[in-house]
Amino acid sequence: MQNASDIRLGVTRGISYGLLTEPEPLVPAVRDLGGRLLRVFLYWQQLEPRPGEYRFDDVDTLLATQDADTELWLTVCASSLWGTRERTDLLPPSPPTDPAAYERMVGALVAHCAGRVRYWQPENEPCYPYFWAGSRDEYVEHLARFHRAVKAADPTATVVLGGAPPGALGADDDEEARWFAALLPAVGEHVDALDVHLYGDVYATGPMIERGHAMMRAGGYDRPVLVGEFNGPLPFEDPTVFGELGEVFAAGAMSTEAITGTVAQYRAHADTETPPRAALRRLYERADTLPDTLRMFLRDCPPELESRRHRIAARQLVQRTVLACAAGVHRASCWNLAPEEPERFGDRYELMDLLFGKFALLDRVAEPTRTPAAEAFALLAAHMSTVDGVVRLAIPEPDAYVHALTGPATPRLVGWARRDAFADPDDEESTAVSVPWGHPGATAVDVFGDPVTVTVDDGHLHLDLTGTPVLVTAR
Repeated sequence: MQNASDIRLGVTRGISYGLLTEPEPLVPAVRDLGGRLLRVFLYWQQLEPRPGEYRFDDVDTLLATQDADTELWLTVCASSLWGTRERTDLLPPSPPTDPAAYERMVGALVAHCAGRVRYWQPENEPCYPYFWAGSRDEYVEHLARFHRAVKAADPTATVVLGGAPPGALGADDDEEARWFAALLPAVGEHVDALDVHLYGDVYATGPMIERGHAMMRAGGYDRPVLVGEFNGPLPFEDPTVFGELGEVFAAGAMSTEAITGTVAQYRAHADTETPPRAALRRLYERADTLPDTLRMFLRDCPPELESRRHRIAARQLVQRTVLACAAGVHRASCWNLAPEEPERFGDRYELMDLLFGKFALLDRVAEPTRTPAAEAFALLAAHMSTVDGVVRLAIPEPDAYVHALTGPATPRLVGWARRDAFADPDDEESTAVSVPWGHPGATAVDVFGDPVTVTVDDGHLHLDLTGTPVLVTAR
């Protein structure tokens, strides 16, 4: 369970566990997909509802179904109705008004888990005010307290720096990048790993991970990079739809009440006509006029567009995972497992639903229906179950991405050709590639489980690649 050299694919539950609904036994659902890593969010108020009164029932539900081959990653959010500057049990987390009480709680929680949780993380994407309502310097102090408490209770645990979103790993003039660039030099002694979140352009995956390493090196140290969130596609990956989304994003930038406040305020939000909800309502009213590459993200879009988006999501899930592992990542957790409140799933007038609502791999944890992306995840997880590295092969075709998986007894590859993310897969031309292959034969399937024809002769493997990844196994 503590082997850091193997590659593990996992799933993030969502933004809470046991807070909005009764806690569910998540590990079996993740294991059924082939995942061996589970990331879960917990909140201080949930863990210590009153000063000195610890409540770890939700944690015990999580631990009860853990097996010896599933690693747990807990993101602990400092949200409290009594112990933090912002009095809330949901968002935003904020600096503790009694830092010693917070440190005691973290120490008690880690001790309670008795070495069964490998990764501990204080906050999520702290560069955003709705995930950390404090200053950067206050986060440094907060992280130091967290690190001290974790290591005192479990010296073998890994403390992970709060997630860096794509903007933090982009251009130097991005606000998030400036925030993290100033943070990283001050936290080297308090972190064992950096968490990066991979959304947007698939082919920015490697550069973003390297940017994370470069920012740490500029601070005088380097640590492993983990991926706590990744998925796609997002609506704005097609730049031609920016104009259609202008009003929605402008309204969203002025309003954060959808994702901040107490649990009670969150529940009441759906009945309040906020500016973002009004803007999204108007977007839905003209759905028939929207480009297909935007309309596919709306609820109840035409079946052919829903199917097309599912295919893009499945392709990107495999591509993003393989590219991250080729950049040295050994732990990658997909966002997200399933809706936390299935009865509220798909609130079409929430901006977060437009952006992330269709990322759920399952419709529910118990007796779920899998999406095509979930099926692709399971197929890839099985293909990579004994892998300890991913290496891109040097081949003449510049648009072809062929990766060798290192470690398994049976040699394996993953390959695809770079294509427009939103192109119709049925209209794509193929790229013929040939790679050295010291085995008598091979079998191959694509990310949808459909057989793919490959041939082996004269020590080479020959296959035709499109934007749909192909998984090859030596025979």
